[in-house]
Amino acid sequence: MLDIPVLILLFILIIIALVLGARALLVSKNMHSSSSYLAWFMIYVTLVNLQLWLAFVKPSSLYPDLFLFFFPFELLPAPFFLLFTRSYLDQDPPSLKERMLLFAPFWIFFTGYLYIKWDMLVNDLSYKVAWDKYFPIFKIEEVAALVYGIIIIVVAFQNVLSF
Repeated sequence: MLDIPVLILLFILIIIALVLGARALLVSKNMHSSSSYLAWFMIYVTLVNLQLWLAFVKPSSLYPDLFLFFFPFELLPAPFFLLFTRSYLDQDPPSLKERMLLFAPFWIFFTGYLYIKWDMLVNDLSYKVAWDKYFPIFKIEEVAALVYGIIIIVVAFQNVLSF
């Protein structure tokens, strides 16, 4: 287990990254669109890290409803990274259909998470019971996020090479 000072330092770094991402979004209105994509990328990577930090610290004994706010944020950095790459290279912006496809994995798992959270609230399930009940969905999401991230990196790399 990590020491308390290390956990505190990690939390401080997560908060700093969130603040910097939010600040970049506010400033990026006057900058190239790639800046806003990069800021969103940074915010979602930080939210993933915050969720991992919370899972590691396990504050569920003090705040059992905290896990109702967990969502599949790990499926969002990859699309924003690809959008950043395309925008930075001044390539054509993706069409609406392409953007819908980019964010489809997030929305699919987000809908699943909403169902799980609804089930937790309606049936008064604890986090532990819900975790055991929906464990396969969580594992599928982790694998999907990994595979999706690799695919996006390959596509972004191909965009860079074709530039």
